[in-house]
Amino acid sequence: MAASSITSSSSSSSQNSSSSTGGNTSCAGWDDPSCADQTFCQPASDSCGAAGSCMPLPQACPDDCPRVCACDSKTYCNTCMANAAGVAVASDAKCDPASMGKYAALALPGGLDHIVISKKDAGQNACIRLQLDYPSNFSQYSIQSPFQWGVATILVSGNAADCDNITMQPTGDKAWAKSASGSIGWAISKGMLYPCDIDIDVSLTLDSPPPGIAKNQVMKAQMITVKGGCM
Repeated sequence: MAASSITSSSSSSSQNSSSSTGGNTSCAGWDDPSCADQTFCQPASDSCGAAGSCMPLPQACPDDCPRVCACDSKTYCNTCMANAAGVAVASDAKCDPASMGKYAALALPGGLDHIVISKKDAGQNACIRLQLDYPSNFSQYSIQSPFQWGVATILVSGNAADCDNITMQPTGDKAWAKSASGSIGWAISKGMLYPCDIDIDVSLTLDSPPPGIAKNQVMKAQMITVKGGCM
């Protein structure tokens, strides 16, 4: 199997964008070399080692980056991009968890209280920072959050190391999210303002992203420990 160069599509789907939908050659697993050039082995079931069919490589892929783990133990922005590289995606694929994005959260008390959630994406060399403010009566984003907390800013920088210290100004090329939707949630005891941990499921679109960074991004994780939280 061989990969081909691909063009980016504006679609938000992370599925295969090839105009061809069928394969006519059987294969024994994702790395079966019997598939011809410009095709890859697509397992018939959700397992890298399952038998399947040789499918054409997609010629265009959406510009989104939820991150997927592929059967070669590498992460790709989405399933289509993995397929374009000649690799299938399945639930039993094994990747370094850090390659899927490393999350952190920090409580910043003050006159206006803040929580900053970050995602370090080494694959794109990107750092995503989302800041919540309290009290907040308005947010430009369609993100559900606990009472009187609101998302103030979402910033992406073209340097993953910017997430190593989220109290410092980012050094990489920057882009702001022009739109975002989803939810952020936590549970706290009575009398507490800052949670011990946070769940996030947010999709965002960047305005003029830095080079090499996809326009559409996802922050999705559970039980992110909040440094300085639990109070």
